[in-house]
Formats: sequence, structure tokens, C-alpha cells
Amino acid sequence: MILQKCPRYDSLDRSRTGKGAPSVLFNSFSYLLFLPIVFGIYWAIPRRFRVVFLVIASYFFYMSWRPIYGLLIVALTAINFGFGHMIATANARTTKKTWLITGLIANLACLAYFKYTNFMVESYYSVRTALGTIDLTKQHFDILLPLGISFFTFEFIHYIVDIYRGQKPITRPLDFALFASFFPSQIAGPIKRYEDFRLQTENLPSYNADYINAGTQLLLQGFFKKVALGDNLGLIASHGFTAYATNTPAETWLATLAFTFQIFFDFSGYTDIGRGSALLLGFKVPENFDIPYLATSPTDFWNRWHKSLSTWLRDYLFIPLGGSRHGKATTYRNLIITMGLSGLWHGAAWHFVIWGLVHAALLIISKEWQSALDRMQSTNHAIAALRRSSAWNAAAISITFVLMVFTWLLFRADDMHQASRMCASMFDLAGLAQGMQRASSSELILEFVRSSLVFSLPAYGAYCWVKNHADTQAILGAFKRFWLANLGLRIAFCVAISIMVLAFAPGQLTPFIYFQF
Repeated sequence: MILQKCPRYDSLDRSRTGKGAPSVLFNSFSYLLFLPIVFGIYWAIPRRFRVVFLVIASYFFYMSWRPIYGLLIVALTAINFGFGHMIATANARTTKKTWLITGLIANLACLAYFKYTNFMVESYYSVRTALGTIDLTKQHFDILLPLGISFFTFEFIHYIVDIYRGQKPITRPLDFALFASFFPSQIAGPIKRYEDFRLQTENLPSYNADYINAGTQLLLQGFFKKVALGDNLGLIASHGFTAYATNTPAETWLATLAFTFQIFFDFSGYTDIGRGSALLLGFKVPENFDIPYLATSPTDFWNRWHKSLSTWLRDYLFIPLGGSRHGKATTYRNLIITMGLSGLWHGAAWHFVIWGLVHAALLIISKEWQSALDRMQSTNHAIAALRRSSAWNAAAISITFVLMVFTWLLFRADDMHQASRMCASMFDLAGLAQGMQRASSSELILEFVRSSLVFSLPAYGAYCWVKNHADTQAILGAFKRFWLANLGLRIAFCVAISIMVLAFAPGQLTPFIYFQF
């Protein structure tokens, strides 16, 4: 490959996450040994030992990165199990609320210490320097960010809040330990709901051939998304963002589009591998993506993208703030708070906060636009017919996609200076002609044409189109029955996808983007 990797996204930020990535990454050969061993032992041992075995396997998976942080999960698991018990057994409402508030403070304080200490200190020094009251080098503490802390902290908060709301707690410590550490969803989600997981641990599933088939398909799909698509797109995005100061408009657009698809294939590939691994063990974890780039509005996008986070933010932040129950102004205030904090959850930097606030603005504009259309439609039947047309739907998808591309530019940029420079480059009409002249020799464009992406992206787009149209479901159902009835076809397909993954894989192992969160 011509292009070189950018350290920020092609390896874990060691200043934040310790001495590199875990040795048992989903996309590593170690995991290809780890998962079959866990699978074989899990189904071979008696049912009564399976939960404890999965807890041990999950801790091994996590501690392969940095063993000391296994103690952090143990401590948080024990503390939150205790909080759940105290909330569930307290008689007085005020006592329950006291335990809930204490639990929320404990979890958020842990997250804030590891993830936001340096952000808060650096922001403080930046403000003091800007005001001219201090002129010192920013302080920075050597705090290592535990992998997945944002995800399992949200799961703990969900647990104690739902116990406070009257849900039945998990009574067996090992079941709760597995909920907290379950390796298929431990580091980057999806964010599980404990009620669903509790039912699965209390009634451990039997070996299910349908689960095994579905799990295998998800694993292969996830590996293909991550390695063949996401990692190759990452090469293009990294080069384009690194050389942002000298890019032509065409190169800036290509780099931003590359990251737009990279983050989808990277994160949804991780989710597919996690869901597939869980199914091999008889467990179901939530689906996280529903073809988000076919969304017809920003609201629809968040109903399709990272769904476990979207529903968590809705249920445990937006609704407790008042949701949409107290008028438009309060609703929009709650949206701004929710999406601003969502941006901060994604990363301890101001451009992440701005990314969240931009999404809040898009959601508000989208709601106002939909309300205006509804009012016009009530008096103009032509508008109603237009909104039902395929042309309207295609335009809505296109506009939404372009808006999401710009938000991903904010997300991927190192800071607002880089984001603003690249945004200006996109609309540099004077440089567009010059950029078209050198497009044939552009390193980014040549790399894209030479790579598997020129074939793989259209094929995946066709798959998404077929999956998204109801009139193709009968065809898909027939194919599924044919698939399940032919073992030889399944084996040949698995071998073919495995060969494609290996053939298209870049030369260096690339950790998943969401590991840094």
C-alpha cells in the first residue's frame, strides 16, 4: 500500500489507553483461536459451570490488554451489585433515591476521573491563558483510559436506575458479573439491557443450530466489513486528513467520504462480530445498526445508527430531563443537552461536543421541517403525494447523507482548526478546477481505484438496497431456506469470504475506532 497509517485512528492512543491494544482483538488471529476454544469448552462442560466459565473467559479477554484493569471491572461490578441490592431492598422511597444518587455519583465519578480529568484541566488552563491571567504550559496527568469504560459504565447506570424504577434485580453474583464482563459486547457495545440478559443467564439456552448458522454469518460479515472495507477506507481517510493543508477539494471530499464509510464498516463490523460470537454461545445482544446511510432525516439516522446508545440516551437522559412533555422550547433544550453530552461521551475534546451540538441543531431543524410539511400537507394534497413519491425519498436520503458527511468531518478531525480548513477546502470553487486537473495523479484517488473498494462498496450497497425493500423479502426467505438446507454451500461461502478477507486485508492490524471511547 502506498498510503501510510495515521496514528490517531489506526492504533490506540497510548497516552489514553495504555500499552497498545489488547492481544485478543476481534480482528486478530488470537481471537480466531480464542473464540473456537471458548465455544468448544462452553458447550462441552455441564450447564451449571457455563456461566462461571464465560466470566473467566471474559476476564481473560479483557485482561489480555492490561491486567490491572481487571480489578477495576471487579470493583465496579461488586459496587453496582451492592447498589442494586440496596435499592431493591430499601423500604422507604427516600432511601432508594439516596442509594440511587450515590450509585450514579460513584459511576460517573469513575468515568470522569479516567476519561475527563485531563480534558477539564486543559480546558481550565486554556481559558485562563485566553483571559491573560496565566501563561503556563498545560498540565497533563498520565491517566490511562480503560478500554470500554464508557460502555460498561452506561450499563451499570442503566441497571441501578431500572432497579429504582421497580425492575427485578439480578440476584446471583455470577450472573451479574457476566452481564458486566460478557466479552462479545464488553469493549465497544452494544449497550445491553440487563432485563433481557438476566432472562438468558437464568435460563441458559441449549445448543441451537440456527444460532450457530446465524452467528457464523455475522462473524464473516463483520470480518469482511472491518478488514476488507473499513481498514482499506481507513488508509485513504488517514492520508487525506493528515495532508489536509495541501489537499484539493476533490481529495478533501474523498477523504471525508472515506471516513464516513470507514466508521460505519468499522463499528458495524465490530457489532456483527460481537453479535455473532454471542449467538455461538447461545446469547442475543442488541442489533446496533439498520443501514443508517439510507436514513431520510437526522431523526431517522439516530433511529438507525448506534441504536443501543440512542435508546439509552433517550431513556436515561432525554426523558428524565422532561423529554418532549413540556412544550417545544423545553424539548429542544433537552435535545441540546442530550446531544451535547453524547458528543462529550464520544470523546474528551471540544470538537466532539460541537459534533453533538451540530447533531442537536440538525434534529431541531428536521423536526421543524417535518412540522411545516405536515401543516402544508393538511391543506395541499399535492404535497402529500409528493412526500410519498420515490423521488422525494431519494432526495431525503441524499440530503441526510450529505449532512452526515459534514458531521463526520467534525468527528474525525483532530481539532476545530483542521475541521474548518477541510470544510473550506470542500467549497473552494477556485481550487476545484485545479483539483480536477490533478485528479488523475491524485494518490488518494489512485489508491481507491486500485483497492478492493471499487468493487466491494457497490456490492455492499446492492445488498443494503435489497435488504431494505420489502418486496425482496420473499426472495431472501427462499434463499435462506436454500442456504440452511445445503451444508456444502455454507462451507464454500465461508471459505470464499475468508479468502476475500485475507486477500483484501491491509498489511497491519488496525484496532476498532470505538475502542478509544
